[in-house]
Amino acid sequence: MLNRAIAVDADRNNNSIIETDAGDILVAPDWPQDCESQIVSYRKGSRTCKVVYLEQLSEDINQALSLINRSGVVGRKKPEWFVRLHELAVI
Repeated sequence: MLNRAIAVDADRNNNSIIETDAGDILVAPDWPQDCESQIVSYRKGSRTCKVVYLEQLSEDINQALSLINRSGVVGRKKPEWFVRLHELAVI
């Protein structure tokens, strides 16, 4: 799951404690100290999360779409989800 989050505290190991827009409280060991909010990735019920950098996510989506496109799986007329992801992934 992806969600936007802000740092709200730090634990005794100096890891950032974050709160997501959904109200989940998680530990983010790789939280950058010079930011107010970030996108994080986590599984529901997890205690920790990873920071997701949008440039890397965009690049990953672009590579996945290129692979799907080359495989011919989606055909000539692209589904709406493909078009939306393509618009998000354009760097």
